[in-house]
Amino acid sequence: MANSYYNNYDDTITPNQLAYEIGEHVPGECDNLQDDSGTSGQDESNCDVLNNDLIPALISVYQRITTGNINIYANEDSKCDESTDPTIASILSRILRFDQAVACILCTYDPKLIAYLKSGRYPQVLMGGGSNSSYPIWQNPSTAPTQNSQLPITSGGVFSAIQEAILSVFHKATDDVTWVENGGHYTYDYYADTLADLLDQDLTDLETDDRALIKDGEDGTNQEYVYDGSTWENLDVIGDTNNYAVIEVEKGYYADKELYWLHDAADNTSWNLMDATLKDLEDRVSALEAIYVDAVLSADANSYLFGVKTTLAQAQAVPATTGKQTITLVIGS
Repeated sequence: MANSYYNNYDDTITPNQLAYEIGEHVPGECDNLQDDSGTSGQDESNCDVLNNDLIPALISVYQRITTGNINIYANEDSKCDESTDPTIASILSRILRFDQAVACILCTYDPKLIAYLKSGRYPQVLMGGGSNSSYPIWQNPSTAPTQNSQLPITSGGVFSAIQEAILSVFHKATDDVTWVENGGHYTYDYYADTLADLLDQDLTDLETDDRALIKDGEDGTNQEYVYDGSTWENLDVIGDTNNYAVIEVEKGYYADKELYWLHDAADNTSWNLMDATLKDLEDRVSALEAIYVDAVLSADANSYLFGVKTTLAQAQAVPATTGKQTITLVIGS
């Protein structure tokens, strides 16, 4: 009886069938294993071919020869019967194919590179190499971007820089030390340009000890008034604050609104209504950070698409990809 060969193992293959050597029947199998894509080159990793092909092929002959009374022949030509019992040739061919696959996988890696891989410590990242036979080295990522730096940056560092760029203009009034020292706050119950304007507002929710910020108080710009249960008492002269300082108002005409301070060259000094609240802006930055961190940590190429552009116009021109969140970083020229 002539020898019968198989290439990819499955449950229909009998123990007497021989395995092809790696690359004998299908060229490129060793290269595919070195690329960690199985013998076919189509697998997600070599684990598939090891667990579903090479190892089961050995198990099938092992299980046959560990039970029952059977004769083991050298090969099919030596048999005196038509059984599908394994032969020495079928057993050794499967061992040979397995060993060749393991050799392809293990010989992929440079021993010195393995030593480098083992030497790293979280949160270091491996960088460089790839030219002139040079090896990569482990680098500690920077927690903040620096101009012309070649170091990697943590995702937290990237978003701290983004947050600083977005929120460095508008800021809470309490970030101004002088404002705080003069008795200024971030949150007020009411705001009005004048005390008369305040009295014209809806004061239905007015309560004792409510605070109001009045821009043009009796003794100067920005004064705090406190309601004592019957009248508004002038409490503190706070003065000016930095441009784009923000306060939050909880009641009256500006209920649940935020105002920012602006003193321009024409001496047009005033509190101006913000289109979006500072809290909304902070929440949006936090939401972007969560998406970015998830994209980096998950390395999910099926859900996220990363890109880098030098200008905002180039970033805006990036087309959307169906089923993916596109993240484009603008890095400048």
